[in-house]
Amino acid sequence: MNNTEVRLNELYGGAIGKYDCSLTAYVPDAMDGESPDKRRDAVLICPGGGYHMVSRREAEPIALAFASRDVAAFVLRYSVRESSDAVFPVQLLQAAAAADYIKRNAAALRVNPNRVSVCGFSAGAHLAASLGVLYKSKHVKEAFGEFDLRPSKMILGYPVLISDKQIYHGGSFMNVSGGDAAVTEYLSLDKHIDKDTPPSFLFHTSDDTVVDVRNSLLFAAALRKNGVPFELHVYPRGPHGISLATSLTSGSCAEDARIANWICDAAAFLRL
Repeated sequence: MNNTEVRLNELYGGAIGKYDCSLTAYVPDAMDGESPDKRRDAVLICPGGGYHMVSRREAEPIALAFASRDVAAFVLRYSVRESSDAVFPVQLLQAAAAADYIKRNAAALRVNPNRVSVCGFSAGAHLAASLGVLYKSKHVKEAFGEFDLRPSKMILGYPVLISDKQIYHGGSFMNVSGGDAAVTEYLSLDKHIDKDTPPSFLFHTSDDTVVDVRNSLLFAAALRKNGVPFELHVYPRGPHGISLATSLTSGSCAEDARIANWICDAAAFLRL
């Protein structure tokens, strides 16, 4: 297993230079008899935490789960309000820098630069989906030029996506926007979906009391309206932040064998 960490703020500087962020690789070693030319699918993982912390439960365990399914995984530890004054577009630019790093170093990392997806959970899913729908935005283009940073696919777990006050997760939007109402409205990601939005895999629980399931339902409806392929799993019960839904990540959350199947379904979705 290639398990290395790079400091993206030191490599990229600019808008993210003063904000600490890192990318940790979990790249499976070549198997016996495997072609040296093999290039794996890759996934950039954005853990959740309300944009005020970065969840450990949604970082390395997720990366190892993907790596065990022959997907190269990369965990982004992005800047949060708890330890910095970072607000939009800092986190988006950090995710873009991570995607840029993976794609430009694809040969050394033994990944396919045309099959780099993004995965996130809760507020981390908001960040992942921000890259998926805003990769063409002026913020990204001004920082990275015309280099293609579109994710191949998106995997979004119990995601924060919609800024409608009836269903939004106020803490996440407050932290990422700094309380700016115009930025909060802009970051309702369903409004940016178009025909070029990456195919998306979403999972949620219908009784999530932290992030309303309608975030996933409305986002899926917008994907459908724009002809974007998607897969949506809504499980009847389960707490927010369930991660892998196994004993490895349960903590204060639940274990659920049915929900735990999401990782297998997501890995299969990446290979479509």
